[in-house]
Amino acid sequence: MRVLGIDYGVRRHGLAVSDPLGYTAQPAGVVVRKGSDPALDEIAAVIEEKEVERIVVGLPFHMDGRP
Repeated sequence: MRVLGIDYGVRRHGLAVSDPLGYTAQPAGVVVRKGSDPALDEIAAVIEEKEVERIVVGLPFHMDGRP
C-alpha cells in the first residue's frame, strides 16, 4: 500500500510517496500554490499516478516550535 505524505505550507506543499510496502519514502516533488488555489489537481495527479491508497498530512510548525 502506497502512502502519500504531504508537508502542508502556505506557499507550497512538499510531497513524498512510500514504496509499495510502505517501509520507505522518496521525495515526490513540490506543489506551488497559485493565489488561493490549494493545488488539489496537482496532488490528485500524483495520487493517481503513484496509486496512493492512504494520505498523511503533516502538522506545520515554525522553526521555534509554534503551530
